[in-house]
Formats: sequence, structure tokens, C-alpha cells
Amino acid sequence: MRLMTVDEGKIDESTFNSPFAALETLRKIGGKYYDSLAHRKKLTTDMDGVLIYDDNAVAAARVVAGASAEASYGQASDLNIAAALKNEVPYCWYAPTFFMSKLMNGLPIEINRTVGMHMRLVPGAEEFVDHLGRENNWEITAVTAGHQEAAREVSRRIGIKATVGTQLGFSDDRYDGSIGRFIGGTHKLSAVQRLLRNGSPDSYDGTHIGDSWSDVDALAGIPNSIAFNPGCDLALRNARVSVIGTSLEGLIPLFSDNYQPAMHDLPQAVVVMQNSAGVDLSRILDFSRKVKREDVGSRVEERYGNYAGVEQRIRQSLKQSGINYSATQGIPPIDSSFDDRAKRAYRELTGA
Repeated sequence: MRLMTVDEGKIDESTFNSPFAALETLRKIGGKYYDSLAHRKKLTTDMDGVLIYDDNAVAAARVVAGASAEASYGQASDLNIAAALKNEVPYCWYAPTFFMSKLMNGLPIEINRTVGMHMRLVPGAEEFVDHLGRENNWEITAVTAGHQEAAREVSRRIGIKATVGTQLGFSDDRYDGSIGRFIGGTHKLSAVQRLLRNGSPDSYDGTHIGDSWSDVDALAGIPNSIAFNPGCDLALRNARVSVIGTSLEGLIPLFSDNYQPAMHDLPQAVVVMQNSAGVDLSRILDFSRKVKREDVGSRVEERYGNYAGVEQRIRQSLKQSGINYSATQGIPPIDSSFDDRAKRAYRELTGA
């Protein structure tokens, strides 16, 4: 395991060749940053990329309208990131949420529940929740930009009792084309703050685990936050500790001295962020993305098979339940008016 400390314009790196040394290093980091949480025992965690390997919104888009819908969803995501970087809107996942609200209009909410039943778990997700939640009474809440119905089903599978996700509007168990709640960026931070704040404005009873654009504000706003296999530069920079590895079991020693992961579940690298100003983190970010794509991906496929099989099982389950899952309104075009309409919907809902 490699330990990288980023501070004063440089990256200091150490290598621990024995599992014992790696485990002791994790425990020391945990003692420094997370011992104070031991009696409070609260955590919030992202879902897509942290607890599950697949993106539940992308899966829903593909199930109801095929690969073209995934491509359009990606275009909407790019619009969101570009607008956030220009400070036109806070990072809020407004464009892909607007896209999905129109794509899913008229369809049963059972589609997203079924998606959640079949999302492939990240290695160690069940053990992480079981050890901290069931055995040690940590209060773990999933806070995700993913759809509420799918996210709640994933939480049920792994033993998380509370879930806060993006909510598409619905009536009589069918989506109605509206948006009920955004969870992403500043909205995710607000949700996490409500869950972790202990009464004082800047004092918290826990920390947040994330990995991506939708977590950047929460990683920056919650003390000693953790990025698991960070997928973007700002997630890496804003987390106090980044853990790069193939299993969430590698995070448990940060919070618990009485847990010893198997050697293959220990992290490949841990990054402690003191001050990242002026430091090029591209080498670390490239490594993190590679580990997630190749190493985590390999373990996920070994257990669940490839994504095509996941999609097939979702469709089969919906057919067996007699549920029509074909998009009734077609794929919303990402045309010149789309971004304006998406921003207007966001501002009308939030008052931003």
C-alpha cells in the first residue's frame, strides 16, 4: 500500500509492503481523523460509485429507451458540469434530472425499484455496512443523486435504513414529468449537514464518503470527508482522505480497530490531503480511475457478470411482472432550448 501526503506544493510518498504495516497505517489515520466520531457514530455515503458499481439513472435510461438514451443523458451531464464550472448554477445535477423526468414521464415507479434490485454492489459494501452498522451501531445514511426508488432498494439489500435520493415527481405510482427533489452538489451538502450537524453550525457528528462531481460540495463542506476511488479532480482535492482500492472493507480500519480485512481488500493507496494548492494530482487521479475501471470492475464482473446481463435481468423481471417499460414520450432531444428549460425547472423548484 502506498501512502501519499499532499502538502506544501508536493506529494510525499511512502510504501508499506506488509499487510500488517498497511493495516497499522490505516488505523493511525483513523485515530487522527475519526476517533472523535467513535461515540457519535454517524456516516453519510454516496451510492453510485461507492456502494454500487453501476449508475442507477443511466441503467433506467438504457432499460426504457436503449443506448441512445444513455448518450443523451451523458450530454445532459456535460451541460451540468459546464454550467457549474462557469458558476451559472451550483452543481446540482439539474440537466440530467430534468432529462430523466421527461424520459420517465408516464412510466411506473416500479421500474426504478427493479433497477435497484439488480445494481451490482461494489466489493465490500455489505461487509462495510454490516460491520459498522449492525455490529457497531453506526448510523449510516445513503445520500445520492441517484433516483430515490432505486437507491432505497439498494439500501434495503445491504442494510442501510435511511436513504435520501433525487426524487422524480409521481402520482398514482407513475412518474408525472415533474421533479420533486434535487440531490447533488449544494443540495447534497445541505442534506448531509442536516443529518450530521450536532446543533452548532460548524460542528458535526460524522463525516461523508463520496467519489464524484455530485459529492464535491459535501466533501469540501464536511470536515475530514473521505473519497473512495475519486473520479474527478475536485473530489480528490476536497476530501481529507482518499482511499484507492477494490473493496470498501479497506475503509473499515479507519473507523474500527477490531476489523482486519483480507489482504486483497486492503487499499492500494491512501491519500491524505493537507494542502493541494499548486499540486498536479493527475497521476493520482489517473491511478484512481484505472483501479475503479479495471480492478474493481474485474471483481464486480467475477461476482455478477457483465453489465449487459444486468440490463437483461432488469427487463426480464419487469416483463414477468407485466410492467411496460418502454419510454412513452420518446427520448427528450438535447437541443438548443433544452438547457434553458432545464435551468428554468431547477430555479422554479428551488427558488435559486
